[in-house]
Amino acid sequence: MTLRKTLSGLINYTATHFNDEERMLTTHAYPGLAAHKAEHAKLVKQVLELQQKFKDGQVMVTHEVMTFLKDWLIKHIQGDDKKYGVYLNSKGIS
Repeated sequence: MTLRKTLSGLINYTATHFNDEERMLTTHAYPGLAAHKAEHAKLVKQVLELQQKFKDGQVMVTHEVMTFLKDWLIKHIQGDDKKYGVYLNSKGIS
């Protein structure tokens, strides 16, 4: 039950967060937007696949889920998102 709620919450959060982020990056003409949107699409696909595996009884709180979440936090948030942060800061946006 907890994983089901977590995955549903993650899917809802990512849809809202990614749309808001992409809108902001579009507004400020971020040159890496296409690659960033592709990374978002990849992450959403992975979350949906995990959710489907869970629904099919193939996954619980496993190494796969934990690795995905860790990689997301490290690679995307601390890596990819920081890149646009530097760009926006150079435009006077904080």
